[in-house]
Amino acid sequence: EVGGIALSSLSGFLQQAATVPISKDQMAAQVQQIATTTLSRARTIADTSIAGLQRATAIQAAAELPGDVVFRYSGPNDKLTRPFCKKLVGRVFTADEIRGLRNGQAIPVDLFGGGYNCRHSWQPMTRIAAQEIGII
Repeated sequence: EVGGIALSSLSGFLQQAATVPISKDQMAAQVQQIATTTLSRARTIADTSIAGLQRATAIQAAAELPGDVVFRYSGPNDKLTRPFCKKLVGRVFTADEIRGLRNGQAIPVDLFGGGYNCRHSWQPMTRIAAQEIGII
C-alpha cells in the first residue's frame, strides 16, 4: 500500500515512536504524512504497530521464564471479534504453533494476532502454571 521508500520511513518512525513519548493523535498524524494515507488508516497503522510492539515485548519476556513456556491467547470474545480470533481466545499454544498460524492478512500472528486493530494478546506462562490453573 505504501511505496518502498515510504515503507522504510514509516518503519523507522514507528520504531522511534516506540521509545519517544508521543500521543496517539501525534503518531497517527505523522503516519498519515509519511504513508500519504487517510487519517483513519493512519490510526489503524499506528494502533496495530503499538499492539505489535506490546506482543513482541511479551514474547521477549517469555524467554526469561523457566521451563517450558506456552502462550494463552487473551482478550475479548464479542461481536467485534474476528472469526480467526474467536477460535483462539482462551486457548494455549507453543511458540512453534503460533508461528504456524495464519490470520489471512499476510502479517505474522505472533506480532499482530488476528490482524489490523486486533485487541488480543499473547499471555506467556510456564506449561506448569497453565496446568495448575486448568487451561491446559
